[in-house]
Amino acid sequence: MAAAAKMDKWEVAKALSGKVFVRESNFDKNGLLYFLGTQGLTQETYINPHLAGHVQVTQNPPYNNCPPEGFIEHTEKNVQMRTSSQEGSTLEIKLPAPIRVTEYTLRHYGGNYALRNWVFEGSMNGTIWTELKQHVNDTSLSGNNSTKSWTVQRSSVAYTYFRLRTTGVNEHNNHYLYCAGLELYGQPSAAMDSDMVVEMMKQRHFERTADFDENGALFFLGSHGLTAKYINPQLTGTVTVTPTNLNGDSTPSGFIEHANNNIQNWTQNGNNYTLAVKLPTPMTVTEYSVRHCGGNYALRNWAFEGSVDNNTWVTLRTHTNDDALAVLEEGSSTASWKVVPSPVPYSHFRLKVTGVCSDGSTYYLSCSGLELYGMGSAVQRTEDMSTVEILKGREFERSSDFDKNGMLYFIGTKGLTKGYVNPHFSGLVTVVPTKLFGGSTAHGFIEHTNNTVENKTNNGGGRKVSVKLPVKVLVTEYSLRHCGPNTALRNWVFEGSNDNSTWVELRKHENDTALVDGENSSTASWKIEGNTVPYDHYQIRVTGVCSDGSTQTLSCTGLELYGAGELAPPRVPEAADLQKIEDVHHERELQAEAEHARLTVISNTELRQIEDYLAARKAFYESQLATSNTRRSAMHEASSGAQDNRQRFMERVTKEGLLKLTTSDVFHLLPSLGFPVPMATLESQGITGKVLVRMSEKAMQEVFKITTLGARRRLLLVLREIASLKGATIPNELGWDSHQVLEWLNREDIPTLAKVNAKKLASNFESQSIDGAVLVTLTQDDLGALGIKNLGDRDAVLDKIEHLQTPNRK
Repeated sequence: MAAAAKMDKWEVAKALSGKVFVRESNFDKNGLLYFLGTQGLTQETYINPHLAGHVQVTQNPPYNNCPPEGFIEHTEKNVQMRTSSQEGSTLEIKLPAPIRVTEYTLRHYGGNYALRNWVFEGSMNGTIWTELKQHVNDTSLSGNNSTKSWTVQRSSVAYTYFRLRTTGVNEHNNHYLYCAGLELYGQPSAAMDSDMVVEMMKQRHFERTADFDENGALFFLGSHGLTAKYINPQLTGTVTVTPTNLNGDSTPSGFIEHANNNIQNWTQNGNNYTLAVKLPTPMTVTEYSVRHCGGNYALRNWAFEGSVDNNTWVTLRTHTNDDALAVLEEGSSTASWKVVPSPVPYSHFRLKVTGVCSDGSTYYLSCSGLELYGMGSAVQRTEDMSTVEILKGREFERSSDFDKNGMLYFIGTKGLTKGYVNPHFSGLVTVVPTKLFGGSTAHGFIEHTNNTVENKTNNGGGRKVSVKLPVKVLVTEYSLRHCGPNTALRNWVFEGSNDNSTWVELRKHENDTALVDGENSSTASWKIEGNTVPYDHYQIRVTGVCSDGSTQTLSCTGLELYGAGELAPPRVPEAADLQKIEDVHHERELQAEAEHARLTVISNTELRQIEDYLAARKAFYESQLATSNTRRSAMHEASSGAQDNRQRFMERVTKEGLLKLTTSDVFHLLPSLGFPVPMATLESQGITGKVLVRMSEKAMQEVFKITTLGARRRLLLVLREIASLKGATIPNELGWDSHQVLEWLNREDIPTLAKVNAKKLASNFESQSIDGAVLVTLTQDDLGALGIKNLGDRDAVLDKIEHLQTPNRK
């Protein structure tokens, strides 16, 4: 069989179409990965498909000298492949096309460290995972080069990503994930149905690397989810393009063409003419590209807009005298623009002419290509929620100005998982300056990278820039960057607020010369001392002249915040060393085993010398292991001490109730229930356990600043449980989280609710954190506050809720 040229991704998709991979024996030649490694069975020599570029393997956390391709080897290599020891270790593989897996095979090599507790999961986008098979105390793998195959419950969904994730200890009672071979069997879905393409779009990121690359949403739809040759999605009916009054031979599909065909496509001459695009599912656009081909009629004045219903349009970006699209006698030009994400995704987008084009007199809408980038509705919700939740409990410590340890960089990289994007563009952070100067922008005030572009407000007293964060944080240090002549800050205050109205001064600067004028930028950082209150709004406010001695301009080309999320726990000394100790401990065990194996094959004449050497080495390793065990025990004791104290405190509270609690006890109780409240607030209000029992939800909102109905109700429920000596667990007989409540609300047939704005109602339920425990306690007044104004509608919903409850609950 002759060697074949490497298949590109389209050839791979074509080769997989219609194939079914059925296992006859473990690691036979019938599997998907072997098929890819032999170029579709067209060559005799097998090349690991990770090295061939057909699949991508990722291990987390990685372990030294364990390359990704080793985890999916087809043949026995007698090499130990493992991740580092960490709970929830993963081995992930990304395929070139989706597959419905019906069976999978693993090989173990690594002594008595075989997998015992893990799950096999699938994903469309590498972010949202679905469990396909669970293994609990599974002893199938035992000994080097042992293999085992497992049947997977056939799913109606084909996935592109698969992973192994540990859910407990391995054979050796630690968390290393050992795997020296993987094979998949099932049926690829190279030609996906339209519903699957739309579902994948909901859960996908579309990140631009170049104008009209293959990463955009319209290319994704035109290539049937990247599994087929591109066809303009307007021609397949996947996307609907509606221009105002076509000119000449122009066509609707021509406005969104991906390839550069050098054909002019335009509307007739008319102000406010539009080009509208309807997608099959909503998305949040963060960037878009336009191609111009048509002489001296390039767009200069227009708006980019979004809509939910193709009726009410929201302006996402305004262009005034924008000359980014070049006028060429021949050929075409392209340009891309960032868009500040909207709080809701849209399925309708359009370009709208608002002024003359490049000829200075006509209003043609000339467009020979359009591409959209951003994220599907499911991705935005999942990633944003994940980033915010991690931010709440994380510490951010500065090592240098504008390093990668700050809060804004963390948000801009979606929790250090993505490439950096200014967080103002993601919608998680909102920057509001007063009276921008010239071409300055809101997002420019918090830029992380040094772009040496001056960014400032107009001259005027009290100029300020405020930053709204997605969650309260305690800032202990902040950094600024300045770039520009004679406008460096000298007199200003740094302030915090929780309502964007009442501001608290955290640091005052008078004649502070830390920032230096010049073409190149300068940076400086300052500590915030004495503050213990977390805020979700921070601002810089000018209080005097800048470095020129006369004007009060606020010049700033970068801001970074350091400190901790409001739920960040106290740091335990040297807790980070526990993993290193575990790794060293494991390495020493392996070294001892390897050396013993090597030495036992030496000739008998050297046995006495070997025995003496082994005894010395054994003593040495025993000493080292004893030291490691002692240190590890000390670390565990240090890290668990605080937890033991909290546990004893909660046991006392659940046994004795709330009435005997002092204000100090209440201060320690509330964080354990997930509701930290400053001691100063509790003392000023005289809140003891007796007062806590009698507090109303309105009082909790006013005093504890618990803004969501769901959070207040859950605190009230758990306090009732403690007061009645039933424990500290919130009763949730339905077992639903807030997303399951939304799913129930969307599918429940309540005819009178047809008049209620469903999206607004769902948004209210989600923003107020209504889970199953809270749902069954809702009253008519609660439903009114959630947006159901009609009393009959409220009664219908209460009837549905009553039918959900268990007989015991009723």
